[in-house]
Amino acid sequence: MKKFAKYLEIAADTLLFVFFVQAFVVQAFVVPTSSMEDTLLIGDHLLVNKLYYAPCSTGFERFILPVGKVRRGDIVVFKFPKDPRFDYVKRVIGLPGDIVEVKDGHAYVNGRMIDGSYVRFKSTPYIPPDFGPVVVPQNHLFVMGDNRNNSYDSRFWGFLPMDHLRGRPWVIYWSIKASTKEYAYPTIFHWLWGVVKSIFEVPFRTRWKRLLTIPH
Repeated sequence: MKKFAKYLEIAADTLLFVFFVQAFVVQAFVVPTSSMEDTLLIGDHLLVNKLYYAPCSTGFERFILPVGKVRRGDIVVFKFPKDPRFDYVKRVIGLPGDIVEVKDGHAYVNGRMIDGSYVRFKSTPYIPPDFGPVVVPQNHLFVMGDNRNNSYDSRFWGFLPMDHLRGRPWVIYWSIKASTKEYAYPTIFHWLWGVVKSIFEVPFRTRWKRLLTIPH
């Protein structure tokens, strides 16, 4: 009986530690759409560093903790402002006070085009209409997907409040060839079947070269 109680205590401590880590340190996130291709692919499974953008009350806390400020070009995971039940992943384009404009799908900040080699125009030949110029309000960000032709981002739903940030992608711990519909199951039974199917197909669908890579 004492041995069982000891095992139960160890199990409880383990669960408590896991819940603590998931709540405050690391979050698992799966990419369900092609809005960030080719930087992130559908089926990429990420570990998100939830501490990185954590607020600090003093400079000393910022010095001793592994935290950082939001920078233009960062990839961020956040609660979707229109429905906080869902998490999105995009790239930061505009910081508070920046003047942002989008022409032919290309982003301009303070009059200068900032697009890097990560920008793609995939999925469809459609390029969204021009946007701005607008000034990013204080405590907000302007975010866009790398796949400019297939991204539901700040061009459509507005600025991202900074208190909606979940964290910064840390590493791709697993990647599987998948499609968006595989992450939009209509019922729990479809989800269970998808899980079983994925288990058997793991060796053949895993993108082995993407494992343990850092998105940037």
